[in-house]
This record gives sequence, structure tokens and C-alpha cells, in this order.
Amino acid sequence: MKRLIPLLFSILAIAGCENQAYDLDRLDKEVTLFEDGIAVPLGNVGPFTLELASKSETLGKVMSNLFQAESDGTIVCQGSEEFYRLNVYEVIAKSENPSQPTTFKIFDKSTSPFAAAGMFMMLGFSTADQKITMELTNPVREAFTIGGSAEYSCTNTMTYEPAFKETKSLDGMSIPSSSDKVKILERSIPDTVTYAVSNLSLKDFSFSLPGDLMNKIRSSSSADFVFTSNYSSHIAAGDRINFDLASLLGSISVFFKLPIGAYCLEDAEVSFELQSTVPMQVTLSDLKLLTGEMPAENPELEVTPGTLVINGGSLEKPGVTPVTLRIKSLSGFIPDITGVKVGLKLSSAPGYEKTLLSMKQGISVKSASGTLRGGITFGSNE
Repeated sequence: MKRLIPLLFSILAIAGCENQAYDLDRLDKEVTLFEDGIAVPLGNVGPFTLELASKSETLGKVMSNLFQAESDGTIVCQGSEEFYRLNVYEVIAKSENPSQPTTFKIFDKSTSPFAAAGMFMMLGFSTADQKITMELTNPVREAFTIGGSAEYSCTNTMTYEPAFKETKSLDGMSIPSSSDKVKILERSIPDTVTYAVSNLSLKDFSFSLPGDLMNKIRSSSSADFVFTSNYSSHIAAGDRINFDLASLLGSISVFFKLPIGAYCLEDAEVSFELQSTVPMQVTLSDLKLLTGEMPAENPELEVTPGTLVINGGSLEKPGVTPVTLRIKSLSGFIPDITGVKVGLKLSSAPGYEKTLLSMKQGISVKSASGTLRGGITFGSNE
């Protein structure tokens, strides 16, 4: 609008000349400029990232339960779980001769290391850099050995068939006296395995314990053998993604300001580039415009096309999608646009299957401009 002011002054100066040919009384007092349209810059918007979404109180809580962010923004699923506890007094009570060394066996025990990683797999994402550990705490003041094995497996979430399975022998492993969280298993899952670890088990497990345990308990407040599992994995885009977020979350609202209200238009085109660092194809459907200081859907505004397909990209090489939207007002002028409400669908993007997800990935509006149609009118006829 500022660019139009000097031009308007020039028009008024010419119209104010003493020449009778420019007598204001003989002129139509309604002036219309740029009837064929004019492009005006509207600037950049965004980026809209997971990091920004995490600042929402509700969404932030959901996200923090599913994953954490490393210092560089990379998303990691990680968790720790105590999955079995055995009290020393239970061992003593079941021993035939408590004063003598004994071998105590337990039934098979298993756990699913971290359910959130499995949820990502159900949605079609892939794992990367998976690591699992199993730890044992010794509550007695003497070392002992263990036997049996640890088994871990990954399940194909499409077919529910095993995708990977391994067993590690624990026979003869020594557990130091009064030790906390001794690692009895530590394994990095091969990167060729793109499904999350779904099961971690102890098989035919046994303790070869010393005699006279009653007098060797290091603390009356902590008299348990404790097994703990730990899991961590990055999440990659993968090649199986194809799900509709709208079916899970409903429509999503994104807030920004597109300042076109001052131009008093009934019809406008807005052209821009969408730059995406999200390593997936993003489809925005059922596009609705929001207006007002408290952004709300405006049924008087019609926007076409109603669906946008945004190319995938990465932080190193953003994907670019040119977009032109046509906005029409069904009643009155188009006000400032303060947001959009859309359905969101994600699908795999070729070439980005191994790209790790990051809180810094997102979508930006670049080089936005508006083509104002039908001219801009000043004044009115009497």
C-alpha cells in the first residue's frame, strides 16, 4: 500500500491544475487503479516445525511421552523399565539348606522395551541406531554367577512375522558383590533391521548363589535382585509411510498473518513457494482459511485448490513446491488471513527413506506475493 501513496499524490496534483480540461467538477470522483491486476509482496512465513509444535501445552505433553530431542534436534525414542524383581528372602525361603550355596532358577521373563518406538513402526516409520541393554542389581555382599540366555527380537508390523531374532548366552557371567545395574546384555541392532525391538526375554535363567545369604544382604531396605531393560532408537522416515493424520487428530490449525485486508478485494491470487525440510510427502486437504484476532474458520471465503501436495526434503536440501491459491469473498472484502485449517496426510518420499526425523524439520512459506484483481478503487460516485 505504501508504494501506491506517491502515485495517488501525482494523480491528485494533475487533477488540481487550473486548466478547464481538468476541472474536478467534471471528473468522475471514483478512481480505479490496476484493473488488470498488480502483484504486491507479502513476505515469508514460518518455518512451522515440530519444535514449534512442542511449545503447545497439550501437544507438547503428548510429544514428550513419545520421544525426546537430542542437542542437534534429532528425535530419539528411549526408555528404561524395571521388568523383574526377586527378593532375597524369597530365595532363602525356597532353599533346602540356606547355609549352603544354591542354584535358584526363575521362569522365563519378558518385556517390550519401549512401546512408543513400536507405535512409530505401526505408522510406517523406520528405526535407526537401535540399542538395547539389560542390567542386573546384586543386593548381596558377595559375587555370584548366572546362567541361561537373553533373547531379543523385532516384529514386522505389516505381517506380524519375526523380522530379526538373536540369543545371547549368559552362562558363567559373574556379577560383582553389592553391584548396581551390571550390564548382562548390550547390543546394537543391525541397521538393516528397520523394525523396532518388540521383545526382550530371559530364558532358563539361573543364579548360582553363595550360602548364608541372610548375613550377606547389604541393606534391609534394598534386598532385591532387580532386572532393568533400556532402549534407544532414532526414527527415520522409511519407505512404508502412508497414513492420514486427520483420522487420528482431526483437522490441524496453523496460525500466521497474510496482510491483504487493506486492499479491499473480493478476489485475489496468492503465489508462493513452500519449502519443506520434512523427509516425507505432505498432503494438505480440505483447506479452510481462518480470519480474526482469535482465528476462526471464515465460511465467506472460498479458496482453490483445496488440496496441496508438498514435496519432501531435508535440512540440507529443502524440497520446493510452487503454489498459487485463488481466494474469493462470497460477501464483502477479503480480510487479513490469520491462519489455515487443514487435514494432513503423510507418505514416503523417494530418496529420503534413511533421513532421521528432527525437531528442526518443518515447512516455510517463501517469497509470498499477492495478485490483486479487479483494481483498487478510491472515492465514490455521487
